Amino acid sequence: MQKPVLIDVTRLLLRIIKGKNATGVDRVCLAYIDYFSKNAQAILAWKSKVTVLDKKTSEQLFHLLLNNPKQKSRNFWIHTLVKSMFLTPSHLGDYEGCFYFNINHKGLESEEYINKILRLKLIPIFFIHDLIPITHPEFCRAAEKDLHVKRMLNVLRADGGILVNSAFTQQQLAAFAEQNQMALPLTEVAWLSCKFLTQQPQSQPDEDFIKNLGQNYFVMLSTIEPRKNHLTILHIWRELFEKYKEQTPKLVLIGQRGWECEQVMDLLERSPAIRQCLVEISSASDSRIVDVLKNARALLFPSYVEGYGLPLVEALYLGVPVLASDIEVFNEIGQQIPEFIHPIDGVSWMSYIEDYMQPTSEKRALQLKRLAHYQHWEWLQHFECVEALMRQLEQAKK
Repeated sequence: MQKPVLIDVTRLLLRIIKGKNATGVDRVCLAYIDYFSKNAQAILAWKSKVTVLDKKTSEQLFHLLLNNPKQKSRNFWIHTLVKSMFLTPSHLGDYEGCFYFNINHKGLESEEYINKILRLKLIPIFFIHDLIPITHPEFCRAAEKDLHVKRMLNVLRADGGILVNSAFTQQQLAAFAEQNQMALPLTEVAWLSCKFLTQQPQSQPDEDFIKNLGQNYFVMLSTIEPRKNHLTILHIWRELFEKYKEQTPKLVLIGQRGWECEQVMDLLERSPAIRQCLVEISSASDSRIVDVLKNARALLFPSYVEGYGLPLVEALYLGVPVLASDIEVFNEIGQQIPEFIHPIDGVSWMSYIEDYMQPTSEKRALQLKRLAHYQHWEWLQHFECVEALMRQLEQAKK
């Protein structure tokens, strides 16, 4: 009998309970649930308590997570979490030798949690999305660097496997291991796909909303936080409005407001020029994101640092031009298609935006030609990398 794959879904449940939208990390976790669901069971972890849900309960939970969980009430999900964690029997001794996937860094800062996983004799595989709190702590909450250092140290000592989303993240993890005089475990680079977003059941497009946006608008798709560099783009839009008035293209911001971005909030709420041409969407369904993005003049992605960049591949997959920061990971995954601009070069950002807003933009036309050669990375290719790592780990355990 084939052993089940165990997938930690704690973060997914907690974010739903808090009413938060799915992030790129959450979409990756959902893709793993979708791929392994026929032979998977859910793990939930709360402090030192670790619960493995039985097959039937796991199937029910996976079905709910994969099929528009926001249709259920917050109280329903709280009840689901409490029932699963504290009222459902868990036979932890039955899973020796099973693969355990932690896709979202949840709980990795806790030595007690890692030790519990190791005592259960599971084969852990950790997905590392980035080392940004360590390499760029100025863009994170004050305590996050120390927490992420603990996470990475625990992952390195756990004697499991590691998946990373890019060669760039692998390089950063290898450098961290070397700095701490630790060996890098078996590691596999597995690029991410956006097909899970575009293959979700689509509702009818909001034609009135799309019509009101017009033919000339740009999109930013991310939580509003310092490293995403909304401030540069908003200053550019204020200048554009001074220059073009009613002819200024709309700027569509899709994403929740984050933290430590008071200057951005001031511009969003108090600048008359920006308010004239801004559309802010704090919560959007997958179908709304696709509808808005595919009609844009371009996706703007001016981040200072990223571990991957799902919005970039989502836009390229939909045939939408991209203006992106000239950072290493975007060059890795962008296949030389986007326009790459230094994140602090406001003059160049404005120049490209002014060009792309024109119906006869030659630069945009050239990028559309490059887009015809874009080779999308499928989830099947991603999971071929995952399965290869699983085989290596099984061989190493013999």
